Amino acid sequence: MAEPLTPARSSLPRLDLLDDRHRCVPVQSTSKRAASSAQLTVTGGTVAIRPLSQGGHDWVVAPAQATLGESDQVRTDEGSTAFIRLPDGSTVSVLPATELALSRLRRFRFGEPGYLLDITVKAGRLVLGVAHPTGRPTEFRVLDGGAEVRLAEGNYAVRKEADRLEVRVRQLGSALVRSGPFEVSLGSLQRAVAYPGRLEGPLPPEEDLIRAGDFGQGVDDRAWQPVIEEACWAAPQVQNRLELGRVDGEQAARFFRQGSEGTPCQMFLHQEINRDVSDLIALRLKIVFRIDRHSLSGGGYLGSEYPVQVRMLYRGADGGERLWVRGFYTQNVEGRRTDHGVKVDGGRWVEYWVPDAEDPSLLTLAGGVRYIRWIEVMASGHDFEAYVRKISLLGQ
Repeated sequence: MAEPLTPARSSLPRLDLLDDRHRCVPVQSTSKRAASSAQLTVTGGTVAIRPLSQGGHDWVVAPAQATLGESDQVRTDEGSTAFIRLPDGSTVSVLPATELALSRLRRFRFGEPGYLLDITVKAGRLVLGVAHPTGRPTEFRVLDGGAEVRLAEGNYAVRKEADRLEVRVRQLGSALVRSGPFEVSLGSLQRAVAYPGRLEGPLPPEEDLIRAGDFGQGVDDRAWQPVIEEACWAAPQVQNRLELGRVDGEQAARFFRQGSEGTPCQMFLHQEINRDVSDLIALRLKIVFRIDRHSLSGGGYLGSEYPVQVRMLYRGADGGERLWVRGFYTQNVEGRRTDHGVKVDGGRWVEYWVPDAEDPSLLTLAGGVRYIRWIEVMASGHDFEAYVRKISLLGQ
């Protein structure tokens, strides 16, 4: 690992989180502003810049504020963010684990004032606000070495992963996306995905963050890990099943337990999501299920044991991890607790959506939702039989 250096100014952050491949030294900010420069503000963590416009070739620690020139590069790590104001007033929110280059920052040389701005994104995610032009329209492009995206005034989200570039018109705006001989125009709330020589779009505004969530097509063991906890086998004659089943002509994931003799059990399908969602403007969950029976009333003794339950582990804006839960039940004859539970009719298919009355927004749960680690579809309690046909987590 490169030896950490002591910043020349006490306000500069440590260098521990910077890439090991580069020697990093502090850089002083400058108050001098030029028409072909951009202004960087560090909004969290340690941000690195590579000031090629000043003749520097090493990655250096960015001060709290710095002036960037054409060809300069910016890199955030898993815990840092930055904000860039471009010379025309457009903005770039640089989210964690992102690397970009300000590959063109120029004025038009002749005629009505205006700008030619290019951002090359090498990895990660950006939220872009293209400003209203004061003269001729800004020529604003996002590049990734293969695809080209031209943006008009508006608001956009860009995600670069390996050879995949996704562009989303968040609310207002329009974009032209090109990859090889293909091109597609996007309007409000549309998105496209560009690959080398291939283009998909316009696509619906929502993307399902869950893989293989339609159990009518089977349970994909590349996406889901089935788990029956050891405690489920405590009763000598107990039957535990987590399998594909069919009811009323519909195939679904079946959660079945019989002969429990009052012993508790949790069985579930687990999927790693590992997705930063701080660039989303909306998040919805949909689950289609049915509960045929469950012996434990309501949510059980602690209000946490339901025959159908969804659990999601997320990281908030403060860095803390929290567990979100929504459970479903059909009877509560003993008046047990029903924390985060919803009563539904038994013996029929139910389609349920969140946001709901308890949680009007999934993105504004306690602490704010910034990163989703995993999701689980679970059955718990004593004896039960339930089916889950489909689950989706739709981000926009």
